[in-house]
Amino acid sequence: MEPRKLFFACVLAGLGPASVARAQERRDTPGVPVEETDVALSNMSDEEIAARTDFIEQRLRRNVRSAMAWQASWTAVYAGGLVVQTGRAVVAESTSERADLIVSASKATIGTLSRVLRPPRAIQGVRPLARLAGDGREERVNRLLMAEALLRFDARQSDNRYSWIAHTVNVGLNVVGALIVHLAYDDPERAWTSAALGIAVGELQIWTQPWQPKRGWEAYQRTYGAPASSIARRSYRNVAQPTVNLGSGLAVSF
Repeated sequence: MEPRKLFFACVLAGLGPASVARAQERRDTPGVPVEETDVALSNMSDEEIAARTDFIEQRLRRNVRSAMAWQASWTAVYAGGLVVQTGRAVVAESTSERADLIVSASKATIGTLSRVLRPPRAIQGVRPLARLAGDGREERVNRLLMAEALLRFDARQSDNRYSWIAHTVNVGLNVVGALIVHLAYDDPERAWTSAALGIAVGELQIWTQPWQPKRGWEAYQRTYGAPASSIARRSYRNVAQPTVNLGSGLAVSF
């Protein structure tokens, strides 16, 4: 197979399973409450609403640094791998070595795109709450409910480390790459060594995803009991979803 065709085949093969994870995240994206405040929340004092909101906002701000560090680190790892493996492929002496390096560069491309297009929501901190301006009671309740939805969503993203989809995609992508080199270029040792390394790197990325949002959500429930959103029994609509500005006029909703 020609190097260019091999590269694009590997990238497309990896982007397919990754879309499953994106669809799952999209279903869990926090929305904005659109119904009137539920009667059950009428007994919650303004002081408690303010205290709950302040607690969550502090957690959201605190989580930004670790989320940005994780995002930047893994983007750099994959982008660096793409550059290095591409350069090595250009000067490779054997076809099997070149094929293995092209597969590795393809996996690095998938990793880079995944990190650029699917950053942790936690890096936005409290910015989505700016949409809910106003100082009336209903506005303050809506702000609390949205803040809860954001922290809960961040906590669910933290649990991606336990997702069978993430681990299956990681192992499957590396196995496919190994099979290409093993069967098409008859170099099993190189193929499966590369696969083992790729799986290890992918698992490290999955398991190091920031865990602070999960702890923050658990701390909130220990401090205040049931979330306001579970008391209100409100209806939600996925509008004004959190977005990440990537610069150059690009924004990604997730």
